[in-house]
Amino acid sequence: MRANKYPKSGNHAAANVDVLGPSVLFNLGETTSIALFTRGRSFGNINDLDGASIQAIEDDTTDDFMIQEDHVNVLAHAWAELGISYAQILLHKKQHVLKTGVSLKYLQGLGGSYAVGEN
Repeated sequence: MRANKYPKSGNHAAANVDVLGPSVLFNLGETTSIALFTRGRSFGNINDLDGASIQAIEDDTTDDFMIQEDHVNVLAHAWAELGISYAQILLHKKQHVLKTGVSLKYLQGLGGSYAVGEN
């Protein structure tokens, strides 16, 4: 027995990768600290992907298939971050602690791509 499948058009997908790199924290005193951090990130999405194309990829056993899309939009971005953070304890009592901090980041684009298909 096999289930019937009815692929729909207009499917959407998104993916995100976030890699935390090395970081260090230095205490400048009992209530003050500074940190350096690195991070790599990427994001991609596909809009208006036809369900028949997804089905063709899933069902194909010969490793060769044809994708026919009327309207599809594919987008991907990747970037790296280098940052510095400063933090300070403003209030430290028995049951209450109030901390504040700020971070500055330098963003370096690593790449971006897109594809748009119509008919």
